[in-house]
Amino acid sequence: MARTPHPMLVLIAGSYRSGTGDDPSLMAANLARLEEAWPLFRAGVLRLPGESTGADRDVVIARERGLPVCTRLEDVPRIAAPALA
Repeated sequence: MARTPHPMLVLIAGSYRSGTGDDPSLMAANLARLEEAWPLFRAGVLRLPGESTGADRDVVIARERGLPVCTRLEDVPRIAAPALA
């Protein structure tokens, strides 16, 4: 019996502000490294509720790149929300 491939989940963790002393050029360099991970998000972005400049920026970038943006878990394709509760 052939195995069904499962999508890979990758959590991106990185520093944006830490270690920069709020130096804009160092923060920009950190942000550039974080943005290198965008190809991992080809399926889209789920924007969770709450104030976040970074999350809002991610939504803008996703839309610029033509990626779908969902604001409700049940709108994410192939996700059964009740199974996650």
